[in-house]
Amino acid sequence: MSNKKGGVAVEEISGIVTFMIFSVLAILIFYGCSISNAKNQYNEIKSLEDEIEANKVLNFFLEMTDDENRKVSDIIVWSYSNNDYDQLDDLANNYFSKKSHAMWGLTLSYEGNILYFSIINSLVGENSLCALTEAQVIMNDLSALKVQLVMNQKTCN
Repeated sequence: MSNKKGGVAVEEISGIVTFMIFSVLAILIFYGCSISNAKNQYNEIKSLEDEIEANKVLNFFLEMTDDENRKVSDIIVWSYSNNDYDQLDDLANNYFSKKSHAMWGLTLSYEGNILYFSIINSLVGENSLCALTEAQVIMNDLSALKVQLVMNQKTCN
């Protein structure tokens, strides 16, 4: 029935309430989706930051010099040539075992064959890894050794 005073008719109130309920539910669904997307984007950005940090650490390590002013990248080539990775192992342990790099793994490979592998702290495993980065060390014959660094979440967070 129509209300002559300009108000809402009693029959129309149920339709208005139903419309308001569906509108509120639709708004909540869209709001929930945007929160989920924001959380995913944040996790992707955090992962990229961890990879950038791992790249910085690996690049600094490769450019670091030893007592004889040789770069670690040169020591890697020398180690490969002489099949002696003791000096590389000592440098890696001294550098990465600092408090800020307490959990890490370093791998050196050539044409798919692993030549050197070192993991410090048994807590480093597939579930705890946060950053994997790699670099190429060019040798005299222009072939490249692949150096990979893995750091765990406590280091990256």
